[in-house]
Amino acid sequence: MIIQLESLKPEGLRFAGDLDLTDLVRDDEEVRGLGPVSVDLRVRPRAGSVIVEGSVAATVRMACSRCADEFDQPVGSAFYAEFRPRPESFDKEAVVHDEDFAASYLDAGQEELDLREVAREQLLLQIPMKPLCRPDCRGLCPRCGADWNRNECACPRAGTTDPRLAVLAELSKKMED
Repeated sequence: MIIQLESLKPEGLRFAGDLDLTDLVRDDEEVRGLGPVSVDLRVRPRAGSVIVEGSVAATVRMACSRCADEFDQPVGSAFYAEFRPRPESFDKEAVVHDEDFAASYLDAGQEELDLREVAREQLLLQIPMKPLCRPDCRGLCPRCGADWNRNECACPRAGTTDPRLAVLAELSKKMED
């Protein structure tokens, strides 16, 4: 959904419904599948800038960072975004305020704003960096690759140290004594 910035009335506009963003997140490795994205957006002008606020929600398919199983995770949030005209030049001595970091900038002459891209950005910001299929996921055995959530493996766990870390294990024992 593209908004023509010049024709945006002072009362703004509202868009509520579902967006198909599968083409916008197709190349993202973290998101393996995406259903419709529910959005409720309000767009309004304010003193030379454009305010977009509302919420996004979707269910995404991700791979667990511990066991690699795929699972569906609901993600979403409420957000507030301000789009300002990009300053023509930045002075070295310019004072930067906290609110300057929260704003996005429109290119000179930009006449439209793609709300699909705004919704995509807000949605991707909600995807966890280390997704877990469940909080108590036990992960995979580092030796044989067995999924410890499904069954135990015969690999020894206690008392075995990676040979690369043996020197640190000895140091740790010396410090305890």
